[in-house]
Amino acid sequence: MHQRSRSRGARGHRAAVAALVTLLAAVGCTGQECSFDACPDVPAERAGRVTGVDASGTVRWSTTVADLVSAPPSLSNGYVVLPGCHAPHVVDVRSGAVSSPEGMKEVIGVVADQVVGVPEDTALIVAEPVAGGPGGFSWTESPDDPVARNGYRSSAVVTEASVVGVLGRTLVVWTPGPDRWERTDVALPVGSQRGERLLVVDPEHVVVSGDDGSVLGVDLAARRVAWRTLPPRPDDPTYQHVELDGAVVAVVTGYRTTDAPAVTGGEGIDYLGWRVDARTGRTLGRPTQAKPAKGSGDEIAATVRDPSSGWSVTQRLERQPRGGCF
Repeated sequence: MHQRSRSRGARGHRAAVAALVTLLAAVGCTGQECSFDACPDVPAERAGRVTGVDASGTVRWSTTVADLVSAPPSLSNGYVVLPGCHAPHVVDVRSGAVSSPEGMKEVIGVVADQVVGVPEDTALIVAEPVAGGPGGFSWTESPDDPVARNGYRSSAVVTEASVVGVLGRTLVVWTPGPDRWERTDVALPVGSQRGERLLVVDPEHVVVSGDDGSVLGVDLAARRVAWRTLPPRPDDPTYQHVELDGAVVAVVTGYRTTDAPAVTGGEGIDYLGWRVDARTGRTLGRPTQAKPAKGSGDEIAATVRDPSSGWSVTQRLERQPRGGCF
C-alpha cells in the first residue's frame, strides 16, 4: 500500500512537470527557443510623451522619449531624471530639452548643469555636461575596492552644489568648480548602511544611516559629524531604512528575533520605528513597533513637481516588461 502511494505521487509530479513544460513551450520560453526581451526597442509611433506644465497649469512644452521606464522618475535641481531600460534620460523642467548621457547606467542627479551618474566601467562616479561636449569628470581610486565603490554609488546623493557619498568610513564630497572638481573628506566613526542613500536636509547638511544602526548628521560646511544618535537596542541590526519627514528623520531598524519583548515583523526579524531631529539628532518620543519599508514595486509616478519653480512634468512612457524564461 505504501509503495503504491509513492508511485502515484511520482506520476503526479511527472504530470505536473510535463504540463509546465508544455505551457512554457507555448509562450516560446523553453531552452534556446526563449524569445523574451526585457528591454525591446521602442518604435517612434510608441514613444512615450513627456509634458511640462508651468505653475499656472499651462502646458509649456511636450516631447517624446523612445524608451521604456524602468523605475520611478526623480527630481534634481531643475531636471527630471527618467530611468529608461535602454538609458537614463534627463529632462529640463522648463524647456523640455532631453539628454541621454553616454556611458551611464544610472543617473544620481544633476549639479551645476552636470549630469552625475554611475558608469558602466569601474570608475566610482562620472559626470558630463547636460548639453554634452567637453567638461566631463571621472573619479577612480587606486587600488580599486569594489565593495567600497559600490557602497559609495548606492549612498551618493546630489545637493544643490555637490555630490555626496560614503566611501568606507569617509564621507566624500565633490563640488564642481569653474576649472576642476574639488574634493572634501569628512571622517566618520562608522560606515553607511548598504543600499541606503544619504538624506539631504539642506545644501550644507546630510544624514547618514550608519552600518551599526546609528544615525549621523554631517555638517558639510564645517567638515565634521555634528551629531550621532545610537539605535534603541545595542545588538547589531540586520536591516535599517531612513526617510526624511520634514525636519525629522524617521528610522526603521530590524533585529533578529530574540527573547526580548518585541513585535516580530516576519521572517524572524523584529522591526522598531524611531525618530530623531534632523538638525540636532535628539531622539523624539519612544521606539514603536514598525514594519519594513515597502519597495517602489509597481508604483511609478506619472507626474513629479519641482517645488522651486512650481512646474510639473508628466511622463507617459510604457513600463519595462517583467518576466522571462525559465
